[in-house]
Amino acid sequence: MEFCLSKKTSLENEVTLEEVSVGKKHTILSVPDHSLLESLGFRPGKKITVKARGYFKGPVVCCVDGRNVAICRKIARQIILN
Repeated sequence: MEFCLSKKTSLENEVTLEEVSVGKKHTILSVPDHSLLESLGFRPGKKITVKARGYFKGPVVCCVDGRNVAICRKIARQIILN
């Protein structure tokens, strides 16, 4: 019997902003089409770190471009990172 070890696909490495661990750096892969996200620094290729999560489904506080920004969980679920 042979076993085949395959490399992980890029989809397996992708997570949402809501799912990542606090304190780890990630790179933004895609963001939803929302008028304020680009002005807050949320663009593909930017580095991002989650600083905290609010209790009871509160906002996700993250650092992008040296600024701390709070994002609601609904939008955080749509921001894809690697």
